[in-house]
This record gives sequence, C-alpha cells and structure tokens, in this order.
Amino acid sequence: MSGVWVRAFPPEEKEVFKPYDELIGPRNMPDTNAQPVAYFYLFFALNLMKQFVKETNRS
Repeated sequence: MSGVWVRAFPPEEKEVFKPYDELIGPRNMPDTNAQPVAYFYLFFALNLMKQFVKETNRS
C-alpha cells in the first residue's frame, strides 16, 4: 500500500465534567389550586400571545 496517506491527529484530551449540584425541575410553579391558564402561561408568555393575535389579524 505505498502511496496512501493517512492523517494522524493528536489524541484528544478527556473532558472533566463537574458534578451538577443545582436543583432540577420546574421553578416558579403556580399554586396547586391555580387555574389551568396559569400553567399555559408557563410555556406561552403574554407578549407571545399578543404577537400571535397581531399576526393572525394582519391583512
């Protein structure tokens, strides 16, 4: 196999990850007796909804 070139890369360094010690999960949750719309607003902000209305009403 003469004439075949192979590029040799230097070995990659191992990444050292720090342990994840922060709290996980949702934050700023509505009360357990909150209306369903409170949970809806966790994903869709009021400004986004206003933009939806503006864009869908545009002619």
